[in-house]
Amino acid sequence: MSFKDLKIKNSYNSGADNIIKDFYIPVLSKTVLYKRAVGYFSSSCLIAISNGIYELVKNNGKIQLVASPNLSQDDIKAIDAGYESRKIIEDALLREFKEPYNIFEEERLNLLAHLIENNTLDIKLAYLKKNNKIGMYHEKIGLMYDEDNNIVAFTGSLNETQNALSHNYESIDVFCSLNNDVLERVIEKEKHFDELWECKDSNLEVIDFPKVAKDKLNKYKKEKVDYFIEDPSIPIVPVKTENESENLDNTDLQDPIDDKLPNSNDIDIYKSSGFKTPVHIKFKPYQEEAINSWAENNYVGIFDMATGTGKTFTALGALSKLSETLNANLAVFIVCPLMNLVEQWVDDIKAFNVIPLVCYSKKPKWHDLLYSYILAFNEKKILNFCAIVCNNSFQSDFMQTQIQEIQGNICLVVDEAHNFGSEKMRKCLIDKFQYRLALSATIERYYDDVGTAALYEYFGKKCITYALDKAIDEGHLAPYEYYPILVSLTNEELNKYIEYTTAINSLQRKLRKIIVIDRDKQEEILKNLRIKCAKLLAGAENKIPALKNAIEDYVDDKYIVIFCGISKVNYADIMYDTNPDYIDNDNNICRQIDAVTDLLGNQLKMDIRQYTKDQTPEDRKIIKDGFSKGSPQAIVAIRCLDEGANIPELTTAFLLASSKNPKEYIQRSGRVLRKSKDKICAKIYDFIVLSRDIIDSIPHDIIDNTAEQILAKRELKRLNIFGKSCLNLYCYKKIDKLIREFYGISKGANNHNE
Repeated sequence: MSFKDLKIKNSYNSGADNIIKDFYIPVLSKTVLYKRAVGYFSSSCLIAISNGIYELVKNNGKIQLVASPNLSQDDIKAIDAGYESRKIIEDALLREFKEPYNIFEEERLNLLAHLIENNTLDIKLAYLKKNNKIGMYHEKIGLMYDEDNNIVAFTGSLNETQNALSHNYESIDVFCSLNNDVLERVIEKEKHFDELWECKDSNLEVIDFPKVAKDKLNKYKKEKVDYFIEDPSIPIVPVKTENESENLDNTDLQDPIDDKLPNSNDIDIYKSSGFKTPVHIKFKPYQEEAINSWAENNYVGIFDMATGTGKTFTALGALSKLSETLNANLAVFIVCPLMNLVEQWVDDIKAFNVIPLVCYSKKPKWHDLLYSYILAFNEKKILNFCAIVCNNSFQSDFMQTQIQEIQGNICLVVDEAHNFGSEKMRKCLIDKFQYRLALSATIERYYDDVGTAALYEYFGKKCITYALDKAIDEGHLAPYEYYPILVSLTNEELNKYIEYTTAINSLQRKLRKIIVIDRDKQEEILKNLRIKCAKLLAGAENKIPALKNAIEDYVDDKYIVIFCGISKVNYADIMYDTNPDYIDNDNNICRQIDAVTDLLGNQLKMDIRQYTKDQTPEDRKIIKDGFSKGSPQAIVAIRCLDEGANIPELTTAFLLASSKNPKEYIQRSGRVLRKSKDKICAKIYDFIVLSRDIIDSIPHDIIDNTAEQILAKRELKRLNIFGKSCLNLYCYKKIDKLIREFYGISKGANNHNE
């Protein structure tokens, strides 16, 4: 066990080298004493220092760590003013302890607590104390000793933090005592560290690691410790000898099995103990109810939970329970409708002890990786794996063929499962999956009894129904105020709407007959008429000036979203100071989202961004991250925010366009009802489209079931869904009464099929 067995370079940089794999772990594996001086102390520093320690522990090695307390300017001023420095430093240390993000970090902090207790790890704190002034000790040196007392010393930008070790661009210079040319440098570094450790540098104050910090670390201590815990997010690769085959390079977080390998015979075992719920995650009672109900139903069922109530974490908790039952022998496929949802799931999955394989078109080589996973799983070289997939990739011939090859326990989890009721996606609901879980706030499909029935037949019963009003009452979603904004159709729009509605009703009556000539053609005509009608209502011209009036009070606010329709509007006739880039040459028509963008950005001078499918996932992430911090003030979206996007800071939503499908507006409202630190209540502005201006018009004689009544009943349905749970009931009830009186609609009469 000597450094003589290693090829150690004079320098390493993260542009050309993998510092962890090429230097850090191989040298530590031969080390019996590790001396390290780093920058600021933090719990992340402790987690990172443990990387590779499992080899050092096997050598009965020791670690001496010197770090600087991360003192704020107020801390320094207090010490300079004569306040007790030890107490201030202790408080500063406690501030730097962060809760572990996932089970790997939990286990590493557990490991470190044991190392300190066993006197394997000794920590001291250093800070500059010169001319009665306090400063930061920010040196970075390291020395590693093998059993023959050979020394490898290194200095450079590498800090002992997770980011530095795994993500930053870092460089180090290395000096090995086996090289006589640099022996003097090694001796200098050793002397310098030893003087530091023994507090012989008159410019530095060095103190023992405070008991209060040890006690804090002991909070993470468990009865047992795994000294060889392997965190897949930090590659830990066994040291290669001349007689060993090439090892894997597992540096890609998404691809724990190397994508260059053609078959499972070349795969090092990907060790994972399966899904595990981290100890710091405590499920709410309704989440526990859902998990237990799913287990009692042989791990088949539906989680019908309001948007924002934690379906994802509940599902991962359910997978943890199933994994425990099956001794972690389980293949899991998690399916999401959109790529941005896939990426959101990835971070949450990692917190539950699993690094998933990400499968969609923009992730190259996932085909080869999935093939290798399945082959290794079938040959029992790996106990488990998890693939997270977008809908399009899941329904591909390749994916479906590979799934059929799996031998063993296999589970399907479908997010926004209502999408799987479509004729195309139903073909993927195969018997191969013994364990099934559907997640949706709106499992019932609008205008599709066949699709809804197929979902229930495959996924079984609802394990939980946790509705919006209950979630608000129990404090799991933010309360909200609801403001319906009445918008009337123009005469031209009303005439078109009546024309479309009359034709739709006529075709519906025709298609109810048993024998219909050219049924497929007639159904296609009906579908197109409904689309035209929906676009007409979504793009009603009076919505833009109504939005301008409503949003003027918010021009200095932030955390606002405006949901638009896919319709186009006659922009030049409605607005002023138009941007010609937004307008088609033909009849001055533009998309509604572009008209809204011009209104808010150019006229009202708000800081806004569009958020659409035309942008890359990376661009949308940048916009979303900036929005969470307050810039831009507002996002203008069509459908990209409908499903699953998690932006808890969102406070105010303007529903400029809503289809008849409750799924759409329920999900959109869910975006703004998620709780956040400073959110007292959310606000929803809903644009209600009616045939006429009911405030200034005189009610006229309208016979039952006319097109105008149908439209009013449609809007009342949404009004009632939002209104029944809002804080400002008086506002909702006033509008409800106005509409019913004008159109002659009695209570309970708005449940129609149009």
